Amino acid sequence: MGRGLDCDLREILRPFYWQGHQDNTELSQGDTCDYGGPTPSESSFLAGLEHWREGRCDQARELFSRSCGHDHHNVAARAALAAVLGEQGLTANALEQLRVLDRSDAEQPAVQLAMGYCYEKLANPTAATVHFRRASSLDETLVSARFRLGAIAIQADKMDEAIDQYTHICHAIPEDTWLRSTLANLQFRAGQYDQAVETFQTVLAMEPENWHWRTSGLPHWSPRGTCAKLLNSRGIRSRSKGLSRTFTSE
Repeated sequence: MGRGLDCDLREILRPFYWQGHQDNTELSQGDTCDYGGPTPSESSFLAGLEHWREGRCDQARELFSRSCGHDHHNVAARAALAAVLGEQGLTANALEQLRVLDRSDAEQPAVQLAMGYCYEKLANPTAATVHFRRASSLDETLVSARFRLGAIAIQADKMDEAIDQYTHICHAIPEDTWLRSTLANLQFRAGQYDQAVETFQTVLAMEPENWHWRTSGLPHWSPRGTCAKLLNSRGIRSRSKGLSRTFTSE
């Protein structure tokens, strides 16, 4: 259930700031200088990137902050400042910078996702949900937002919401059997036994060699343990092996 927290603000906000290794004036977003040299804001920003890349976060933070002071609208510098603040564990400070980006452009899914992460880390799941939903609505392929929405729903015992999010995720990543088994667990927990059996059937067809039926002693939340409980609760057993394995009534 922790999926979706496997990246940080640096990764989320990467599209906003410089990634070039060949030309130190290359920016992925934001202004580049075409009149003979970088502005003071750009100079501070580029120097900050060099420090950051070398792991000198304090120096990078100072230079990114200076860059934003020179040019309040330097999106790349502000995104980098938010990311380095998040990397240093200064989540509330990072959120302040993200709010500035949000006010300037509320249509950036990466900013909404990053704000959701910050609110979640600050133990505000209600606000996090708002921004994760906004990120998902702006980019329907953004599964990281759906992972977090699903996790928050599970923590709040909102199984219908969790099932909805994991259903969308499974459509986006159809080859992932871990996701499908998680969805089956959720369906079972919500009492949707027929849907859970159908989902488990799909998982078994995809990876029949990973499933063994003498698993009644496994924990309820593990996929195999839940599968065994499903079989017992529905009076269902597995007769065949391999890709044609199906569930049939005894």
